[in-house]
Order: sequence, then structure tokens, then C-alpha cells
Amino acid sequence: AVVSTQSTGALLLQLSKVNSRLREMTLSLMLAGLQSVAADLQQQIKQLLDELKEEHRLNPQKRVKQKERSKVTFTPPTRGSLKAPSRDLHLPAMSNLTKKNSSQAYFLRILKVVIVVREEAIKSIQAAKDGEKENNKEEEEGEEGEKGESSQK
Repeated sequence: AVVSTQSTGALLLQLSKVNSRLREMTLSLMLAGLQSVAADLQQQIKQLLDELKEEHRLNPQKRVKQKERSKVTFTPPTRGSLKAPSRDLHLPAMSNLTKKNSSQAYFLRILKVVIVVREEAIKSIQAAKDGEKENNKEEEEGEEGEKGESSQK
């Protein structure tokens, strides 16, 4: 059975809401996974960079001066004219980064879940702090009420 990324993310989010210990463990495991995927992604980007350098070495392009660049204008094709030939660069390492199940896509999906879980953790911590403040305020009001009653006697 194929499990969607959304349902996995929802499950991890629900697990993180059980208690702070489980949330910390969930975040820790996801961050460890992110580091592992990031190492793979770094290697793939390095491979692409190496291929780009090799491509540039084998097919050097004329260097365009900054002044000449600013003078370039775009002229849209007219009706009946052929498109100007363009050169698309396709390197073997590109496919590793653009596939649906690439490390890059996986990294971003995990990162998205980590962010959502962290946001929920922050909300949970804030709610707990707000609850403590409210309880302390109620206790202080109760103590003041008791002092007032005992002084009246």
C-alpha cells in the first residue's frame, strides 16, 4: 500500500501532539532524516557543479562584457518567422535533482513536516504557559479572598 506524504505528515503531527517527550523524539528523528537526505542532496549538487564545470571547459562561451549585456533588447518574434535556435543544456546530474522522487523533493517534503510540527510545538508550549499564568492568577485571587474573610472575623 502506498502511503501519501500528506497522511504521513498528518500522522507525525498527531504523534507530536500526544506529549512533549514524543514530540521531541519525533522532531529528533525527522531532523536526523533531514541530515541524511541533505548529505545525499549535497553530493548530487556537487556532481551537477562538476558537470557544469566540465561542460564549460569543453564548450567555452564568449564572455559578454557588462556594458554589452545592458544593451541587449528583446524583440518578440513576428508572425510567420521561425523561432531563433536556442541551446538547452542537459546534464546527467540534472535528472537526479528533477525526478518526482528525488532527494531534493524528499528533503523539501520532510522539511515542511518539521516546520508544521515545530509550529504546533510552539503553540502547545505557549498554551501551557498561558494556562499556568491563568492558574497562578486564580490562586492569587483565591488567597486574597481568604485573607479578606479572615481579617473580617
